[in-house]
Amino acid sequence: LPPIGMGKLENDGKYIYYFREGNIIKVDEKDFSQKIVSRNVNVRNNGVDLYVLDGNIYYIDGRDNSLMSGNGNNLNYGYSVESIEKSSPYFIANFSSNKDGSMQTVIYDKNQKNIYTAQDIDLSKGYKIDKNIFSYTDLKGMAQDITLK
Repeated sequence: LPPIGMGKLENDGKYIYYFREGNIIKVDEKDFSQKIVSRNVNVRNNGVDLYVLDGNIYYIDGRDNSLMSGNGNNLNYGYSVESIEKSSPYFIANFSSNKDGSMQTVIYDKNQKNIYTAQDIDLSKGYKIDKNIFSYTDLKGMAQDITLK
């Protein structure tokens, strides 16, 4: 079992993932074998901002609040993560610009590919994904329904 003192546990149905001492580690649920899957990473809030969706690792970098993939790719250049939501098979991140403070919402597919970006969502009204339809209210108060790939 994972040692005491790690960040939160994330589970994808086969593996349990956790952050400890600069590494992201996955533990096989059947035999409890452990494997380091990402080394020398800085997960914000001592591992609390680690997320796994369909076997894909996401984390918020503790140095600059950027969204990173498990292999260290920056998924949102120039923006800081404000909030995260998992809606299988989609991963939704809300960002603020490091330059002008503007907001941006990005939806990633199961392959960590950006499939939709919006800068006009009224976050106070919320949003939802039902099957592959992303529904939200824009800043002008208009309802939007977007079909995701």
